[in-house]
Amino acid sequence: SSFNTLLELGFASSIRREWAWRVSRGESLSNLKAFEHLI
Repeated sequence: SSFNTLLELGFASSIRREWAWRVSRGESLSNLKAFEHLI
């Protein structure tokens, strides 16, 4: 969706950091799956 595209443009590095943090702690990635292609 265009909303996800806007999030990607503005927050790609933040999404990557959040993903890495969640992986390191064993947290759920379910609500970040839409951005998995950025990782």
